Amino acid sequence: RCPDDYESDGTWGGCKLIDPCMNVSCPDAQKCVEGDCVNCPLGEDCGCFEDDAFSNGDGICEPNVHECDPGKAYNTETRACEDCVENDDCGCFEEGGYADGKGGCKIICKDWEYWDGSQCVPAVGACNTSDDCVSGNYCLDHSCRPGCAVDEDCKGSYETCQNGVCKTPCDDNPCTDPRYPRCSGSSTAVDGNKYGYYCQCTSTSCGDGYGCDATTGDRNTPDSGKCKPLVDVCTKDSDCLGHSENCYNGVCATPCDYLKPCTDPKYPNCYNTSVDVPDGHDYGYYCRCTSTSCGSGYKCGDSYDRHQADAGSCETEADGLSCTSDSDCDSYEKCYDGICKKPCDHLTPCSNPKYPTCENTSSGNYVCKCTSSSCGSGYKCETWTSGVSHDKNSADSRLCKVLQTESCTTDEDCSAEKKCRDGYCIFRDVCTKDADCASNERCSENGYCVIK
Repeated sequence: RCPDDYESDGTWGGCKLIDPCMNVSCPDAQKCVEGDCVNCPLGEDCGCFEDDAFSNGDGICEPNVHECDPGKAYNTETRACEDCVENDDCGCFEEGGYADGKGGCKIICKDWEYWDGSQCVPAVGACNTSDDCVSGNYCLDHSCRPGCAVDEDCKGSYETCQNGVCKTPCDDNPCTDPRYPRCSGSSTAVDGNKYGYYCQCTSTSCGDGYGCDATTGDRNTPDSGKCKPLVDVCTKDSDCLGHSENCYNGVCATPCDYLKPCTDPKYPNCYNTSVDVPDGHDYGYYCRCTSTSCGSGYKCGDSYDRHQADAGSCETEADGLSCTSDSDCDSYEKCYDGICKKPCDHLTPCSNPKYPTCENTSSGNYVCKCTSSSCGSGYKCETWTSGVSHDKNSADSRLCKVLQTESCTTDEDCSAEKKCRDGYCIFRDVCTKDADCASNERCSENGYCVIK
């Protein structure tokens, strides 16, 4: 026999101490220690793992959280939501895409679109609406095609869609009178067309003794630019044909020539102008400084008040005018750290090689624009279009757009940077490096994925 609290050890005559926890059964999240049930430390098994839970340290099994955002998956070892492998489901299939490998979803774009990092947008040469195409092209089956379907497809000044072609009223050569051969578009509707035209004379189309005054007349009539007698004498301003001329005491002259108003040596330059007209005349003037009329350390600025002797401001040559707000600065300038400067000079914002030219605007902002040489092969630099809204301060305010669309039957009919879709060549996906393209493609020097 063994003493109390002892039991046989399985040998002849051998005894061992009975385990105090031998007959103790503890609930999940607890364990037996010296015969008593105590709480398991945080994260230990303690019967919780079988239910995909963990011990919270207070004697309770808490379930593991498996719900992760699309693009992430739950890792049972690290017990955390982690980024999915690229192209996996991970909840993205329900949204029409696949995991991007960065903890998000990448939507599967249509074959005429590409992923710009946040959304699907039309590829160059492809389109969703005609607004994605350059003027003279319209959108059909997601491809920009030459011609037009409706007036809205035409984006040039005074253009409308006529028999599938964007045309202006002047394209039909309506000005047949040799005295008034110059045709100009007009916003006045004529013969059911929302745009019209007017004919003007030219400096050489009037007879001897006459000059061309293209500022008068009725729109859409052959004599809208009138030939008027060339005279030195006058009774009223309208008798004078010279640019910015008024009638002074029966003689045609400009305000600067006749009045000679700019007598301050700091602002000796006189400029004729058609605004803020003094004394009831058609034309006025303003005085301003010159590059040599300001004192040492100053330069002649760009702003002025019409008809004032100090119309051209003398500014600090090194830094520009001092300021506390933008209203203290000249046109085209803003207040930067107390100094008036032009945005293009201060910010140098136009770093995109496709839109490298910075242009200051009169509101103190800027626009980046392309040039004839900054667009890639097969593109042209599309300039401002009358009546079309453009966003200031954006890299695409002057767009590099596809120059033309070629017809095709297979990809081999297109250039390397294009592919055949619906019978027309459209540009392939854009890129900045080879990794942006498929495994059998590389990134071309013009920024498009091409076959290796």
